[in-house]
Amino acid sequence: MLRNIIQRVHFCDLTNASGMSHLTVDRAYTNLLTQLQRPSSGVPPQRETVLSAVPHYLAQLPLPHPSQLTAFIISSPLWQPLSIDGVSSLATAFRSAVHLKHSNVNKGWFSRCPEAHLGEWAGAVLKGVKRGDAQLRLVILGGILLGFEDIGNVGSQGGIRIRMSVEVQVIMACAEVLEAILTLDDAWNSETTVGETTGDQTSLSLMAWIGTTLY
Repeated sequence: MLRNIIQRVHFCDLTNASGMSHLTVDRAYTNLLTQLQRPSSGVPPQRETVLSAVPHYLAQLPLPHPSQLTAFIISSPLWQPLSIDGVSSLATAFRSAVHLKHSNVNKGWFSRCPEAHLGEWAGAVLKGVKRGDAQLRLVILGGILLGFEDIGNVGSQGGIRIRMSVEVQVIMACAEVLEAILTLDDAWNSETTVGETTGDQTSLSLMAWIGTTLY
């Protein structure tokens, strides 16, 4: 799968007369995909190194490749076990990606209809998170919403549509997380040991952090 994606993606920082990027694969992007597939070493620098590259590639890759990269990100073992520090960094990476993409679509050929291009990009990212862990979906979508707030792009009709599509996905992810918590709680009430409450407590802590920090 990784080889097929790399063969289809060409990445570089060249731009033609129309303003559209010509992409040619580089070693750093290949390394990013490889790092995302590796089990976590438990060393924070590994995760931070990966996240430092995420905003750049999310913003620069042509459609539909942001979907594929997002799918790699949300399925990566780097975020397990979930922690506040990890999800905070992940949200910041997608928030930064919105800033970079907003800057890109206001240049050259894209500047003719920047909101449309930003909306297509956001739709590609949404497609990439669909099958991921619900808690990580909340984190990623929260980062995107914060990015929209930062750039002030939600006041226009196009911006409002983009935000609404993200918010719908947020509601669906919240419902999944809450359902999982209730299921764990029912199981705990019927038959439990102290150690079995860890996942439930982690989910509740993350939900509280998401609610206070992102929304």
